[in-house]
Amino acid sequence: MARVGVAIPWIVFAIVIVALGGIPFAIALIGISIVGMAELFRMTRRFHPLAPVAFAAAAALVIAA
Repeated sequence: MARVGVAIPWIVFAIVIVALGGIPFAIALIGISIVGMAELFRMTRRFHPLAPVAFAAAAALVIAA
């Protein structure tokens, strides 16, 4: 039941962001990609990933799209 309680606000967030589209959608997408990559880099810390380059590349890809 706790997972449902966590999932419901994120479902609402996703619906609102998709409905708004445009700049708010792009900003949300950049934020979500940064959070996801930060988690990936925590898991792969021993391989010394180039985090700043990856964060910049993710933001650039969203802006380019």
